[in-house]
Amino acid sequence: AKYPNVVTESAHLGEEVNISCQIPEEHKVHFCKEDDNHNCQIMSMSKVKQMSPSSERNEERVFTVSISNVSVRDAGVYWCGAETRDTHLTFISLNTKIQLNLI
Repeated sequence: AKYPNVVTESAHLGEEVNISCQIPEEHKVHFCKEDDNHNCQIMSMSKVKQMSPSSERNEERVFTVSISNVSVRDAGVYWCGAETRDTHLTFISLNTKIQLNLI
């Protein structure tokens, strides 16, 4: 597999943008935005409207994250992936990089 899968989305100011990513069935979705120091900050849920899994095929779930009322600060790089927990450790594998551009 070629990872990360890179997606480019474009949005107008004030609009809503939908970002989709696929993660394996049994995992929790992890969605974050890269900051200037290349750290990935978990999204504030006030911005993110929904994460709706649609089960098309059993092994992969598609999550759609809606960011409403897009502002200049929302432009940038987002990462999406799977989160798995193993007793005391949390593993995060980020498999989709989303570049959000403002028009």
